Amino acid sequence: MHESGRNQISKAEQIEIYSTVSTIHFTSAIAYQGHESENITGLSTNRYKISGVNIQSMQPLKYVLEFYGSDDFDSTDLDSDTFLDNIVLDMTEFPAFRVDNANQYKLNLSDLEVIYEDYDNSKELHVTLHNMSPTTKAAGAAGAVQIDFKMTPRL
Repeated sequence: MHESGRNQISKAEQIEIYSTVSTIHFTSAIAYQGHESENITGLSTNRYKISGVNIQSMQPLKYVLEFYGSDDFDSTDLDSDTFLDNIVLDMTEFPAFRVDNANQYKLNLSDLEVIYEDYDNSKELHVTLHNMSPTTKAAGAAGAVQIDFKMTPRL
């Protein structure tokens, strides 16, 4: 196999982890059915397969994490909306857990197959955290959320 072909295969097998920062991302209060959108910067390419997500949350809430192809996010124009996929992050029941029933709630989802493409070529992950719980996600430290995205570049 040609050397550049080996490099491409090797890159496609790499796991890259991109993380939100709890004091920067998803810091607002989010009411029931409300959402907050973020652009996670620093990606090495614009095309990924997202195979896993870790979340830590100070509150036991049920979220839907939505993936979009640009920082336009949601649009009422069905032909220009860039919605790609979503996953449920339910912090209210097992397998979410707390260590010694204290501190933050934790949840890991693996074996995901989210095909992600950044249509605006900004090397950003465009995500929205949607609160599906009747309880409002608190602002600031009381409602802090931190998410890790486990991603593999696509050719």
